[in-house]
Amino acid sequence: MTDADARSAEFSLFPAALDALDDAFCVCTPAGDLVYWNDALAAVSGFDEAKLESSSATDLFGERDRTRVADAISTALEADDRTTVEADLRTEGGDYVPYEFSVVPLTTEEGTRLVAGVGRDVTERQEYEAQLRQQRDRLSVMLENAPLVLFALDTDGVFTCSQGRGLDELRLTADEVVGESIFDVYGDSPAILENVTRALDGARVRDEVTVNDATFDTLYRPVFDESGAVERVIGVAVDITERKERERELERYEAFIENSQDIVTLVAADGTVLYESPAIERVLGYSPDDLVGDSIFEYVHPEDRQRAIERFSADVESGGPTRSIELRFKHASGSWRCLESVGTNLLDDPVIGGIVVTSRDITERKSYEKELEMRNEQLLVLNRIVRHDIRNDMSVSLGWSEMLKEHLDEEGHEIVDRIRKHDQHVIDLTKTVRDFVETLEEDAEPTLEAVNVERVVEQVLESWTTAYVDAELDAAEIPEAEVRANELLTSVFRNLLNNAVQHNDKETARVSIDGDVRSETVVVRVADNGPGIPDGQKDAVFGRTEAGLDDPAAGVGLYLVDTLVSQYDGSVSLKDNEPEGTVAVVELPRATSSED
Repeated sequence: MTDADARSAEFSLFPAALDALDDAFCVCTPAGDLVYWNDALAAVSGFDEAKLESSSATDLFGERDRTRVADAISTALEADDRTTVEADLRTEGGDYVPYEFSVVPLTTEEGTRLVAGVGRDVTERQEYEAQLRQQRDRLSVMLENAPLVLFALDTDGVFTCSQGRGLDELRLTADEVVGESIFDVYGDSPAILENVTRALDGARVRDEVTVNDATFDTLYRPVFDESGAVERVIGVAVDITERKERERELERYEAFIENSQDIVTLVAADGTVLYESPAIERVLGYSPDDLVGDSIFEYVHPEDRQRAIERFSADVESGGPTRSIELRFKHASGSWRCLESVGTNLLDDPVIGGIVVTSRDITERKSYEKELEMRNEQLLVLNRIVRHDIRNDMSVSLGWSEMLKEHLDEEGHEIVDRIRKHDQHVIDLTKTVRDFVETLEEDAEPTLEAVNVERVVEQVLESWTTAYVDAELDAAEIPEAEVRANELLTSVFRNLLNNAVQHNDKETARVSIDGDVRSETVVVRVADNGPGIPDGQKDAVFGRTEAGLDDPAAGVGLYLVDTLVSQYDGSVSLKDNEPEGTVAVVELPRATSSED
């Protein structure tokens, strides 16, 4: 008899019954030597009888688990009680099978201490537990990151659970309301309380509710016991605040598109029309579906088509809005309308996925601009002709009136002087109109430079004293300083001096001009002894009222003065002169060194 046979005889259990078990079974000494094993253990391990006879119980397991198996055997013997251990059972082929062994201490009739182990394959259980852990982890991540709230209520409406990131919008923390009644927590939200009441009565309820400016899509589901009575209510509330805001924005956008006077077109990267707003029917006579599927360029005027394609290609390559383009677009009637279009590249937007082109019908505006341009050209030509003819005629009239004086008496001389003064006024007026038209012809801000005030005033006075020989002039020393202006600064002072004489009611008009230099500006004053200007008309004479030049008190000359001084970033004002008359005060910024 071998040692194994002796040990088997010493073991007085029922081998046949043990071999019939599906579970692995073995018996070992306290040192771990195997004394018995059933067929199931031999089958799962793949070891033959000789291998098993020479093996320790710990040899049946992977190296990382052997210490734990040995500890389990020792624990069972020391405590004289059952214990369990999970370990990977090693196979002859080198694989490992997860097993859970129940380790039980035994004592034979002879008093020998042994340990029995019953093992069960827990592969499926571990896989199931792994799946549960994965699901739990996913749920945990979802609760931590998804904008939702999971909650549970007992039959009295008391919270037994409340978790989820959606609690942030409710200004709550996880389980903060556990133990409190929902009827107290949301007592000011009738919709919530009504939903909960219905759920507690057994109804499955879904509703959108708003709390603290946040909107939740909430599902309340009753859970029933075996008798069919509601034992609790579980619910999930998903924060849909952003979605609702997007929906509202979309509604506003759709309303805008529906009612917009401009055409909104969605175009694919190849130029295919994907969408047309309803405005196209009013503007171009097409229904919104007529152009869908066609190339947008088929409807562009042949002379504008290449330019439109080039601009569109640039839009495709760029992002965001682009510069506008004017082109002719075919109307449903066959005529051509002038559109001003601008595109925005939203090809990468998952919602839009195209180029959004906004177009406005500017046909009438272009026609008006063309007509206005033609009329302006005609008026400019007419202005030049009239001013030229008037100056020539007035110059001839001045020459004749001078010759006429030789044939008249003293009383006739006075009449001729009045005629000459009137003729000179007409000549001055043509100069004012010329300067005024030049300001209107400016396409952009005027170019300013350093202009010497003293030289400009001297230049104006030289011609002014010749024209108004009967006026008394007091010209103080004008400071030799430079201001930011241009060549039309002469018109400013000429018109102020002319105005001081032409609207003077005295037999002899007395005019003075002086100035001074300040830290940042130069001031020039022109004073007269005329009738003065009431305070209520001091702005009107410059055309500063709503009526502008149509105001009865306004004058073209002073309007031009105000316009030019404003272009120079200066100011002009009127003050009362003492003891009578008016003082016009012009203040202009001094030129900087870069403008010298």
